[in-house]
Amino acid sequence: FKNFETEYSYFKSAFPSFVNFDQSKDNLRFLAKKLAEKEMVPRLFHCCGLEDAVTYKAGKDFIDFLKSETQIEILYSEENGGHNWEFWNPYIYEAFKFFGFEIKKPIY
Repeated sequence: FKNFETEYSYFKSAFPSFVNFDQSKDNLRFLAKKLAEKEMVPRLFHCCGLEDAVTYKAGKDFIDFLKSETQIEILYSEENGGHNWEFWNPYIYEAFKFFGFEIKKPIY
């Protein structure tokens, strides 16, 4: 988000069904803070293409939030690419390794 507070307010007004969005299971910031209060928190893996017009700004904002306001371990990677499988495919294997699984990469 360019301006998180403005866009967040717009989101809440655009979806009135989220009356209690600030403290709902749909609010990732709320969930992250709740998890950070517990002794056991998840490890997260996130990758994003710099040309990803769909999620780059929101994802980067969320990553910055996690790093500054929680103790959640996150492996974050960004590089050239868009919001598509061509970008994501190589990262699928990296995510599996991050979570302790070993799989063989297919030969393309």
